[in-house]
Amino acid sequence: MWGTQMMFKKMIDMLKVASVRIVFPEGYDHRIQQAANRLRKEGLMVPVLLGDADEIMHLAQQDGINLNGVEMINPVEFPQFDDMVEQFIEMRKGKMTPEECRKLIKRTNYFGAMLVHNKYVDGMLCGATFSTLDTVRPALQIIKTKPECKVASSCFIMNRPGKGDAVNESYV
Repeated sequence: MWGTQMMFKKMIDMLKVASVRIVFPEGYDHRIQQAANRLRKEGLMVPVLLGDADEIMHLAQQDGINLNGVEMINPVEFPQFDDMVEQFIEMRKGKMTPEECRKLIKRTNYFGAMLVHNKYVDGMLCGATFSTLDTVRPALQIIKTKPECKVASSCFIMNRPGKGDAVNESYV
């Protein structure tokens, strides 16, 4: 096996052992829905899709994707939503108004980061429809880096059948 294939095999082996919960802020995207269905069926992780469950299910059914058993959360209906808004207001004190904080936490990329911060999920996978900036900014504002870390990075890995793998890394 080569490079990314070996890396993915190791990750898959680790995921099979742990019951890892990963939030996907782009629950309306059919690629994410397909991935969530596959991950659930193969028992690799517990996917959590963000957005209105009825709309997500409707879109999935149109594409023939079975999302039965996949957890879906609508941020504004989440029981601890107001608590998360208050936490974010405290994090952004002096930098944003409470109204701006509430508006951002309604966005699935920010809400997903809050789920990670509050340990409701183990991680977040984002970037299918959100830009790198819109993926990394909430993570840096909410989850943050360890104090000793001065650089944050992101990685994009694409498997292109017949064309080899492509890896794109960016540093903030």
